[in-house]
Amino acid sequence: MSWQEKMYSADQCEKIKERGIILTSESWKMLKTDIQKNCQTAQCKQITGAADGLFLAIDEALNNLP
Repeated sequence: MSWQEKMYSADQCEKIKERGIILTSESWKMLKTDIQKNCQTAQCKQITGAADGLFLAIDEALNNLP
């Protein structure tokens, strides 16, 4: 999240895509629900909400792209 742009070759892009994880809004909602249920069962609090702000900001920005 450095706000720096970098150009990648087609080969580099393919390698990055192979290692990447695609997480849609719907997938995040399902994952978040699972995390919250597991945390309630284990009585932990540190992970709940830890990534929400970051993911929601990225998701909103991507959804607003033309």
